[in-house]
Amino acid sequence: MCEWCEEFHSCNHFLLNFCTIETRIWHPFNCPLTAPQGTYDENFARTVVLPLIGSSSASSKSELLDEAISFVFHRKVNFSPTGGRVVEYYLHAFRAIWENGMREDFDSVLKEHPRSQIWCFGHSLGGGMASLAAAQISAMYGRRSSIHLITMGQPRIGDISFAVGHGKLVPNSVRIVHNQDPIPGLPPRVYLLGELVDRYAHHRYEVTNSFRRQQKIEIQIEVRYPFNMSQGAQYDINPLPERLSDIPFIFRAHPYAHLTYFNSNLSSWHHHGCQR
Repeated sequence: MCEWCEEFHSCNHFLLNFCTIETRIWHPFNCPLTAPQGTYDENFARTVVLPLIGSSSASSKSELLDEAISFVFHRKVNFSPTGGRVVEYYLHAFRAIWENGMREDFDSVLKEHPRSQIWCFGHSLGGGMASLAAAQISAMYGRRSSIHLITMGQPRIGDISFAVGHGKLVPNSVRIVHNQDPIPGLPPRVYLLGELVDRYAHHRYEVTNSFRRQQKIEIQIEVRYPFNMSQGAQYDINPLPERLSDIPFIFRAHPYAHLTYFNSNLSSWHHHGCQR
Protein backbone atom coordinates (compact mmCIF):
# COMPACT_ATOMS: atom_id res chain seq x y z
CA MET A 1 0.00 0.00 0.00
CA CYS A 2 1.40 3.38 -1.02
CA GLU A 3 1.13 6.37 1.32
CA TRP A 4 1.62 9.91 0.10
CA CYS A 5 3.99 11.98 2.23
CA GLU A 6 3.09 15.67 2.12
CA GLU A 7 6.36 16.50 3.90
CA PHE A 8 8.63 15.02 1.18
CA HIS A 9 6.11 14.96 -1.72
CA SER A 10 6.66 11.26 -2.35
CA CYS A 11 4.70 8.01 -2.22
CA ASN A 12 6.09 5.08 -0.22
CA HIS A 13 5.04 1.79 1.33
CA PHE A 14 3.97 2.47 4.92
CA LEU A 15 6.88 0.39 6.28
CA LEU A 16 9.35 2.52 4.30
CA ASN A 17 7.64 5.84 4.87
CA PHE A 18 9.86 8.04 7.04
CA CYS A 19 7.37 10.89 6.89
CA THR A 20 6.09 12.22 10.22
CA ILE A 21 2.74 10.68 11.04
CA GLU A 22 1.01 14.08 10.92
CA THR A 23 1.93 14.61 7.25
CA ARG A 24 0.95 11.20 5.86
CA ILE A 25 -2.02 11.27 3.49
CA TRP A 26 -3.92 8.05 4.18
CA HIS A 27 -6.98 8.79 2.01
CA PRO A 28 -7.65 11.08 -1.00
CA PHE A 29 -10.15 13.00 1.15
CA ASN A 30 -7.29 14.09 3.40
CA CYS A 31 -5.32 15.81 0.64
CA PRO A 32 -4.57 19.43 1.64
CA LEU A 33 -6.87 22.16 0.32
CA THR A 34 -6.36 25.85 0.92
CA ALA A 35 -9.47 27.40 2.45
CA PRO A 36 -11.08 30.08 0.24
CA GLN A 37 -10.40 33.66 1.25
CA GLY A 38 -12.97 34.92 3.73
CA THR A 39 -13.78 31.44 5.03
CA TYR A 40 -13.36 32.47 8.66
CA ASP A 41 -14.29 35.80 10.28
CA GLU A 42 -13.00 35.81 13.85
CA ASN A 43 -14.93 38.94 14.81
CA PHE A 44 -18.19 37.31 13.68
CA ALA A 45 -17.35 34.13 15.60
CA ARG A 46 -16.50 36.11 18.72
CA THR A 47 -19.36 38.63 18.70
CA VAL A 48 -22.23 36.67 17.11
CA VAL A 49 -21.60 32.93 17.31
CA LEU A 50 -20.18 32.83 20.84
CA PRO A 51 -23.13 34.66 22.50
CA LEU A 52 -25.66 32.42 20.76
CA ILE A 53 -23.77 29.27 21.74
CA GLY A 54 -22.99 30.48 25.25
CA SER A 55 -26.56 31.50 26.01
CA SER A 56 -27.81 27.96 25.41
CA SER A 57 -24.81 25.98 26.60
CA ALA A 58 -25.30 23.22 29.13
CA SER A 59 -21.80 21.82 28.85
CA SER A 60 -20.41 20.29 32.00
CA LYS A 61 -17.99 17.61 33.14
CA SER A 62 -20.85 15.09 33.07
CA GLU A 63 -21.56 15.96 29.42
CA LEU A 64 -17.88 15.41 28.63
CA LEU A 65 -18.18 11.93 30.10
CA ASP A 66 -21.39 11.26 28.14
CA GLU A 67 -19.68 12.22 24.89
CA ALA A 68 -16.58 10.19 25.67
CA ILE A 69 -18.57 6.99 26.17
CA SER A 70 -21.21 7.61 23.48
CA PHE A 71 -18.95 6.13 20.80
CA VAL A 72 -18.49 2.94 22.80
CA PHE A 73 -22.16 2.18 23.44
CA HIS A 74 -23.77 3.63 20.31
CA ARG A 75 -23.42 2.12 16.86
CA LYS A 76 -23.02 3.97 13.60
CA VAL A 77 -26.16 4.17 11.45
CA ASN A 78 -26.86 5.30 7.89
CA PHE A 79 -27.42 9.01 7.23
CA SER A 80 -29.01 9.32 3.79
CA PRO A 81 -28.51 13.08 3.12
CA THR A 82 -24.73 12.71 2.97
CA GLY A 83 -24.29 8.99 2.55
CA GLY A 84 -22.06 7.14 4.95
CA ARG A 85 -22.71 6.43 8.60
CA VAL A 86 -22.95 8.60 11.71
CA VAL A 87 -23.00 7.89 15.44
CA GLU A 88 -26.56 6.98 16.46
CA TYR A 89 -26.25 9.08 19.65
CA TYR A 90 -25.99 12.34 17.66
CA LEU A 91 -28.51 11.45 14.98
CA HIS A 92 -31.12 10.46 17.58
CA ALA A 93 -30.60 13.77 19.43
CA PHE A 94 -30.96 15.78 16.20
CA ARG A 95 -34.08 13.96 15.02
CA ALA A 96 -35.71 14.33 18.44
CA ILE A 97 -35.70 18.09 17.81
CA TRP A 98 -36.10 18.18 14.02
CA GLU A 99 -39.13 15.87 13.95
CA ASN A 100 -40.89 17.45 16.92
CA GLY A 101 -41.50 20.99 15.75
CA MET A 102 -38.21 22.31 14.43
CA ARG A 103 -38.90 21.33 10.81
CA GLU A 104 -42.32 23.02 10.86
CA ASP A 105 -40.83 26.16 12.39
CA PHE A 106 -38.06 26.17 9.79
CA ASP A 107 -40.57 25.81 6.93
CA SER A 108 -42.58 28.72 8.29
CA VAL A 109 -39.58 31.03 8.61
CA LEU A 110 -38.26 30.03 5.18
CA LYS A 111 -41.60 30.94 3.55
CA GLU A 112 -41.45 34.38 5.13
CA HIS A 113 -37.78 34.91 4.25
CA PRO A 114 -37.06 32.78 1.16
CA ARG A 115 -33.76 34.52 0.35
CA SER A 116 -32.31 34.50 3.84
CA GLN A 117 -28.95 33.04 4.83
CA ILE A 118 -29.12 29.95 7.05
CA TRP A 119 -26.65 29.70 9.93
CA CYS A 120 -26.11 26.59 12.04
CA PHE A 121 -24.10 26.97 15.27
CA GLY A 122 -23.25 24.55 18.06
CA HIS A 123 -20.74 23.61 20.74
CA SER A 124 -19.76 20.06 21.69
CA LEU A 125 -22.81 17.78 21.33
CA GLY A 126 -24.60 20.78 19.83
CA GLY A 127 -21.84 21.06 17.25
CA GLY A 128 -22.49 17.51 16.08
CA MET A 129 -26.22 18.20 15.92
CA ALA A 130 -25.65 21.47 14.03
CA SER A 131 -23.50 19.58 11.53
CA LEU A 132 -26.29 17.08 10.89
CA ALA A 133 -28.88 19.87 10.70
CA ALA A 134 -26.89 21.78 8.07
CA ALA A 135 -26.56 18.67 5.90
CA GLN A 136 -30.24 17.75 6.33
CA ILE A 137 -31.41 21.24 5.37
CA SER A 138 -29.11 21.40 2.36
CA ALA A 139 -30.33 18.01 1.09
CA MET A 140 -34.02 18.80 1.64
CA TYR A 141 -34.18 22.41 0.48
CA GLY A 142 -31.31 22.74 -1.97
CA ARG A 143 -29.87 25.81 -0.24
CA ARG A 144 -26.22 24.74 -0.54
CA SER A 145 -24.73 28.20 -1.14
CA SER A 146 -26.76 29.95 1.57
CA ILE A 147 -26.07 27.49 4.42
CA HIS A 148 -23.23 28.22 6.84
CA LEU A 149 -22.01 25.99 9.66
CA ILE A 150 -19.79 27.10 12.56
CA THR A 151 -19.09 24.75 15.46
CA MET A 152 -16.83 24.82 18.51
CA GLY A 153 -15.35 21.74 20.16
CA GLN A 154 -17.18 19.37 17.81
CA PRO A 155 -16.35 15.64 18.08
CA ARG A 156 -16.12 13.29 15.12
CA ILE A 157 -19.63 12.10 14.39
CA GLY A 158 -19.33 10.00 11.23
CA ASP A 159 -17.15 8.08 8.81
CA ILE A 160 -15.21 9.24 5.76
CA SER A 161 -18.19 8.85 3.40
CA PHE A 162 -20.20 11.12 5.69
CA ALA A 163 -17.39 13.70 5.76
CA VAL A 164 -17.09 13.67 1.96
CA GLY A 165 -20.85 13.98 1.48
CA HIS A 166 -21.09 16.72 4.08
CA GLY A 167 -18.43 18.72 2.28
CA LYS A 168 -20.53 18.66 -0.91
CA LEU A 169 -23.75 19.67 0.84
CA VAL A 170 -22.29 22.26 3.22
CA PRO A 171 -19.07 23.69 1.73
CA ASN A 172 -19.31 26.75 3.99
CA SER A 173 -18.32 24.88 7.15
CA VAL A 174 -15.90 25.87 9.91
CA ARG A 175 -14.88 23.97 13.05
CA ILE A 176 -13.24 26.07 15.75
CA VAL A 177 -10.94 24.14 18.09
CA HIS A 178 -9.42 25.45 21.31
CA ASN A 179 -5.92 24.42 22.31
CA GLN A 180 -5.90 21.06 24.12
CA ASP A 181 -9.67 20.49 23.82
CA PRO A 182 -9.99 16.68 23.94
CA ILE A 183 -13.48 16.35 22.45
CA PRO A 184 -12.53 17.06 18.78
CA GLY A 185 -10.17 14.09 19.13
CA LEU A 186 -13.04 11.72 19.95
CA PRO A 187 -13.45 9.01 18.98
CA PRO A 188 -9.65 8.75 18.68
CA ARG A 189 -8.08 7.76 15.40
CA VAL A 190 -5.49 5.00 15.75
CA TYR A 191 -3.05 4.22 12.94
CA LEU A 192 -1.75 0.64 13.04
CA LEU A 193 0.35 -1.14 10.41
CA GLY A 194 -0.64 1.20 7.62
CA GLU A 195 -4.36 1.07 8.36
CA LEU A 196 -6.77 3.13 10.41
CA VAL A 197 -8.37 1.01 13.13
CA ASP A 198 -11.63 2.97 12.91
CA ARG A 199 -12.30 5.36 10.07
CA TYR A 200 -14.11 8.17 11.85
CA ALA A 201 -13.43 11.49 10.15
CA HIS A 202 -14.00 15.23 10.56
CA HIS A 203 -15.22 17.46 7.76
CA ARG A 204 -13.20 20.52 6.68
CA TYR A 205 -12.20 23.24 7.70
CA GLU A 206 -10.54 23.43 11.13
CA VAL A 207 -9.53 26.79 12.62
CA THR A 208 -7.01 26.13 15.36
CA ASN A 209 -4.14 27.39 17.42
CA SER A 210 -0.67 26.16 16.41
CA PHE A 211 -0.66 23.57 19.23
CA ARG A 212 -2.02 20.87 16.90
CA ARG A 213 -0.94 22.36 13.64
CA GLN A 214 -0.96 19.93 10.69
CA GLN A 215 -2.70 17.25 12.75
CA LYS A 216 -6.40 17.49 11.87
CA ILE A 217 -9.45 16.14 9.85
CA GLU A 218 -13.20 16.93 9.87
CA ILE A 219 -16.09 17.99 7.65
CA GLN A 220 -14.87 21.20 6.06
CA ILE A 221 -12.63 23.77 7.76
CA GLU A 222 -10.97 23.54 11.15
CA VAL A 223 -9.82 26.77 12.82
CA ARG A 224 -7.38 26.08 15.63
CA TYR A 225 -5.93 28.52 18.18
CA PRO A 226 -2.36 27.78 19.44
CA PHE A 227 -1.94 29.61 22.71
CA ASN A 228 -5.12 31.36 23.83
CA MET A 229 -8.27 32.80 22.27
CA SER A 230 -7.98 36.43 23.34
CA GLN A 231 -8.70 39.27 20.92
CA GLY A 232 -6.13 39.19 18.11
CA ALA A 233 -4.68 35.79 19.09
CA GLN A 234 -2.90 33.72 16.44
CA TYR A 235 -4.86 30.95 14.74
CA ASP A 236 -4.36 28.48 11.89
CA ILE A 237 -6.78 27.25 9.24
CA ASN A 238 -5.85 23.64 8.65
CA PRO A 239 -5.55 22.58 4.98
CA LEU A 240 -6.17 18.95 6.00
CA PRO A 241 -9.60 17.85 7.22
CA GLU A 242 -8.18 15.24 9.60
CA ARG A 243 -5.12 14.14 11.54
CA LEU A 244 -3.84 10.60 11.05
CA SER A 245 -3.58 9.58 14.70
CA ASP A 246 -4.74 11.08 17.99
CA ILE A 247 -2.38 9.11 20.22
CA PRO A 248 0.25 11.92 20.53
CA PHE A 249 -2.49 14.43 21.38
CA ILE A 250 -4.48 12.40 23.90
CA PHE A 251 -1.75 12.66 26.52
CA ARG A 252 -1.63 16.47 26.20
CA ALA A 253 -5.36 17.22 26.27
CA HIS A 254 -7.06 19.09 29.10
CA PRO A 255 -10.82 18.61 29.65
CA TYR A 256 -11.42 22.16 30.87
CA ALA A 257 -10.25 23.50 27.50
CA HIS A 258 -13.47 22.12 26.05
CA LEU A 259 -15.53 24.45 28.24
CA THR A 260 -13.53 27.60 27.45
CA TYR A 261 -13.76 29.32 24.07
CA PHE A 262 -12.65 32.87 23.32
CA ASN A 263 -11.56 33.06 26.96
CA SER A 264 -15.15 32.56 28.15
CA ASN A 265 -16.33 29.64 30.28
CA LEU A 266 -19.34 28.38 28.34
CA SER A 267 -20.80 26.54 31.32
CA SER A 268 -21.23 29.75 33.34
CA TRP A 269 -20.71 32.68 30.95
CA HIS A 270 -24.42 33.34 30.42
CA HIS A 271 -24.99 33.54 34.18
CA HIS A 272 -22.70 36.58 34.35
CA GLY A 273 -24.26 38.65 31.58
CA CYS A 274 -22.05 37.28 28.76
CA GLN A 275 -19.29 39.76 29.61
CA ARG A 276 -16.37 39.80 27.16
